[in-house]
Amino acid sequence: MTIDQKMIPPEVVEAAAKAFAIRRLDADMWSIMDEQMRVFYRQDARAALTAGLAAWPGADLMPFGDGVTRIRLPLLREASDDQ
Repeated sequence: MTIDQKMIPPEVVEAAAKAFAIRRLDADMWSIMDEQMRVFYRQDARAALTAGLAAWPGADLMPFGDGVTRIRLPLLREASDDQ
C-alpha cells in the first residue's frame, strides 16, 4: 500500500501549511493571509508530507477493519543535523 495525499488528515495539512508560511514569511502572515494563498500553502504542505512519509525509513502502513489505515513511523534515537 502506498501513501496517498488524501490520507493525510486536514488538521495535519493545516499545521504544516501554517508552519511553511511562518517560515517563509513571518508569524503574523497566516492570520491575515487570504484563503487563496492558504490553499497554495496547503497544497505544498500536503505534497511535502506525502513525500516525507513515503520516504520514511521503516514506515509501515497497517489497514484496520474499521476502514482506517494507521501508520507506524520509527523515530531516530539521535537528532538529525538537518534543521
